[in-house]
Amino acid sequence: MNKYLSIKLKAISFFATFMVTYIHSSNVLVRFPSEYLISEKGYSYFIQEFISQGLTRVAVPLFFAISGYLFFLNIKGEPREFFLKIKKRAKTLVIPYLFWSLLSLLIFFILQSLPFSEKFFTSKLVRDLSANELLSSVFLNPLSYPLWFIRDLIMLALVSPLIYLAVRYLKYLSILLLLPAWIFGFNFVIFFEEALFFFVCGSFLSIRKVEKLIQTRFTKNPWIYFCLWLLIILAKTILVFTDLNNPILLNILLKLSILTGVFSLWIMYDYLFKATELADFKYFGVSSFSFFLYASHEPLLTIVKKVFFFTLETSEFTSLVIYLTAPLITIAICISIAYRLKKTRPRFYEIITGGR
Repeated sequence: MNKYLSIKLKAISFFATFMVTYIHSSNVLVRFPSEYLISEKGYSYFIQEFISQGLTRVAVPLFFAISGYLFFLNIKGEPREFFLKIKKRAKTLVIPYLFWSLLSLLIFFILQSLPFSEKFFTSKLVRDLSANELLSSVFLNPLSYPLWFIRDLIMLALVSPLIYLAVRYLKYLSILLLLPAWIFGFNFVIFFEEALFFFVCGSFLSIRKVEKLIQTRFTKNPWIYFCLWLLIILAKTILVFTDLNNPILLNILLKLSILTGVFSLWIMYDYLFKATELADFKYFGVSSFSFFLYASHEPLLTIVKKVFFFTLETSEFTSLVIYLTAPLITIAICISIAYRLKKTRPRFYEIITGGR
């Protein structure tokens, strides 16, 4: 992998992580133990729907596509290669997953035990969980829900030989067969359909080596695809805002916007930064904190949101202000902690981020 592509993947990954915080920042519905705060359909609702259920929904697909691309980079299909790749994932995925999962369990337990913070939690108290529920909270369904992404990556790594065979011998058919499953939400049990579909898409680009073909054919007029993406999101947002009762149409528009968005962002990067040494940008170094930010932004983001709602007068304006500012505060805190840890405890930081 050349330097340009390496920088591109880092930049897009950080931008996608930034987007994820806004997916989770939505406060259209905020739950407290004794009540629900539901936003009326005004300008705050519209903006949040457009961003959190539109623009930012490309983030996780981008993560899985990049992960699939990197996993199969330079793989020739020999069994030993998969053994080494899966073994490496024990360090880069399994250990960080268990650390952050256990940490979230501990944080929930501590905060649920404190009188002033217990009011912010609506889930079952950690101290009341059964043994099976505790095991599930650690290994399958972490209390820090964004960790499902890492869990699914672990499972995808385990079935990677099958994915390789499918992509190598079925070629484009491997993607076409999974497309309906993603669109209509087929349950694969061991991972989400979105995870499998986009991981296979990234794998296809890596194994079939078609990324250069995309660059040469579609990067001349990227604004066309970018504007199309925004128009699809706008159409879907308007339909949701006007209470259209057609879940099939809304789902198709969502999936179409994701496909268009992933594609347009990928080629838009080349249009904007092809002739730029982005790595020389003063703040490019923060991109190295992408994994830490993804793993640590919850439950901090939820706590920040609820503190704001608890202390400020509830209104449409404050709802929008909290939505826009809570992720920025959370990101600033997480990056500050990551920077300090990496500087003072580099070995520990390497372990909890899988060497990233």
